[in-house]
Amino acid sequence: QVVASRAMIRDSLQRCLQRFLPVFVYLAFPVVMYARPLAQNRFRGPGINDLQSQLGLFWLSAQESLRAGEWPAGWTDALFAGMPFASNAQLASFYPLKFLMLLTPDALFPAAFTAFIGLHFTIGSGGAHLLARSMGAGQGFAMAAGLGYVASGWFVGHDTHIPILLPAAWLPWVFYGLLRATRSGQWLVGTLIAAGALAMQALCAGFQLILYAALASPFLVLLPRLGRPSDRSWSGILWAFVGAGVVAGALGVGMDAWQSVWSFRMSEWS
Repeated sequence: QVVASRAMIRDSLQRCLQRFLPVFVYLAFPVVMYARPLAQNRFRGPGINDLQSQLGLFWLSAQESLRAGEWPAGWTDALFAGMPFASNAQLASFYPLKFLMLLTPDALFPAAFTAFIGLHFTIGSGGAHLLARSMGAGQGFAMAAGLGYVASGWFVGHDTHIPILLPAAWLPWVFYGLLRATRSGQWLVGTLIAAGALAMQALCAGFQLILYAALASPFLVLLPRLGRPSDRSWSGILWAFVGAGVVAGALGVGMDAWQSVWSFRMSEWS
């Protein structure tokens, strides 16, 4: 009985390790990567970059407006001869995760902004991990995919370019949702995942990444299913994919409506 109990405990620990090790690694990766700017309460990157000279200051101004009980204005006269503010999608004024930064005092804003960037490394690695697992990869290969994605040149080279980094974090979630939607009994869940990821991309001006997703999804979602045993016919998979793409796109545009209205008004002003 003692031997059997030890074996059960060992098996339980192994299952827990396999389940939670990726979560720990994906959370620890940005903490280690940004340990110095987090500890020093400063923006990511040496010298003067886009975070310090532009986006960080814009986001801080928007945060001050929200704390004062006012929504950031669609246009500001405080810069140059006037320029778009909340109506500029690149400032991600309606991006839901941005409101997490309201929980931090202004004095810690640089560190909070750096942690916000790190959070999207975790989101991107988690999405790449789930995508790899859904395509049949084992735990080790899925972790390699997750870390490889956020350690790529696109992520590391653009971690001070918010309109590029944030949408990239949600790109694997679009593919993962569409892949789930082509499986029997998972169409609704997969479609909602893809729609939410597309909306997140649109809310932070990720229209370039949305185009990439539309062009690449047939190759990443449909082609791997060719020649493999499946629980549904090829025509069923195709219709599920097309339907999920259309519905997810419509829902994503709908959830981005607040930002789109402001952007259309900006076009009128200019």
